[in-house]
Amino acid sequence: MPTRFNALSRGAGLLNRLRRAARFRAKSPLARKLVLLCDGRWRLGDEIMLIPVYRALKARYPNSTLKVLCNYPELLSLNQDVDEINPESEYCDLFLFLHEASPAFNRYDWYEKKLRTPVADRSPVVHVEGAWKPEGNFVAVSAEAGWQAKKWPEGLLAEACRRIQKESQLNIVELELRDQIGLGLSMVGKTSTAEAARILKAASLFVGMDSGLLHLALAVGTPCVALFGPTMPRFYFAESQPLTAIISSASCAGCWNAKTMKQPGVCPKGESDCMAAIAVEEVVKAAQEILAGPKAKGSSE
Repeated sequence: MPTRFNALSRGAGLLNRLRRAARFRAKSPLARKLVLLCDGRWRLGDEIMLIPVYRALKARYPNSTLKVLCNYPELLSLNQDVDEINPESEYCDLFLFLHEASPAFNRYDWYEKKLRTPVADRSPVVHVEGAWKPEGNFVAVSAEAGWQAKKWPEGLLAEACRRIQKESQLNIVELELRDQIGLGLSMVGKTSTAEAARILKAASLFVGMDSGLLHLALAVGTPCVALFGPTMPRFYFAESQPLTAIISSASCAGCWNAKTMKQPGVCPKGESDCMAAIAVEEVVKAAQEILAGPKAKGSSE
């Protein structure tokens, strides 16, 4: 990303800010076309969570040009609310820095307050172009998460997936950048964001932890079974999303949202054991229920 945006993102440049404020005040009452510039450069999951915010801004300012700075432009390439992705020019009437949120608040409640804009539809949608056509139905799996404290102890995911594979007779496809369980077809480190989205859209189910791929799977409409320890799903996901959340039974679960976790990803107790409290049987049972349901991909109705 061009470095000329760095000062803008930090809120520097008093003259530019005054000019934008003057243009915004002059244009808004007259319903002239506004230019909005959003800095949403963040992690994959966080950028996906911003998609409903763009939709809300476009609803509030329908006669506007919405520009977005991002790290994952593939997420927005088919998004009708976003007019320009990673623009060359910093010109705008209203600049919105969106790379911030409090872990103690629901993400969309936070943005509603910050932007003074209602975010009614809180389910992100990522549109996919083209299709991934595997041989037979499959379960997509990811062993990765942004923090070590979010990961299930080594070996448990592989055990759960072996049981899911045996009982459902479905193939396993692994995704992500590095971590893998060594089961089924490995696409680890082999996909772009757009390719991962196509694979996830074709999957009957996604199984993983709180990660960017979880957000991506939900955004393309794939049912998910996801494991949570330091974070609580109610802060990040809409009830309308096809998510079956399995939350650690540890008494300290949700420490990030409770703000007892002071450093991101570092267990305040000095031990990352909350994910170990999730049993393999819980995950297998949740996956079986989804795959046996009438809405499961590939099932007969």
